[in-house]
Amino acid sequence: MLEVHNHLVTEFSYADVVERLFREFNGRHPLPMIVDVVRACLTDLEGQVPPGALAELLERSARQRLTFTWCGQEVPAVVRDTWPGSKHGAG
Repeated sequence: MLEVHNHLVTEFSYADVVERLFREFNGRHPLPMIVDVVRACLTDLEGQVPPGALAELLERSARQRLTFTWCGQEVPAVVRDTWPGSKHGAG
């Protein structure tokens, strides 16, 4: 069950994002990692973006984080802190 409760993202759309990213990264990341990344992105974006944009920005943000990880790069704090909705910094 989804730990972050938000009326704007249903469990169905959350699951859709996870499923699409799992297929897109085709085994390059284990499913639990993708779930954790999507959940972290949702936490960062919650309350920071317009309601209609949350699902799209959730997927984009998670994809960006997974791409950095897939490329074998540690995500620099200066980049992580500028992700849309990041609560770590100025974003």
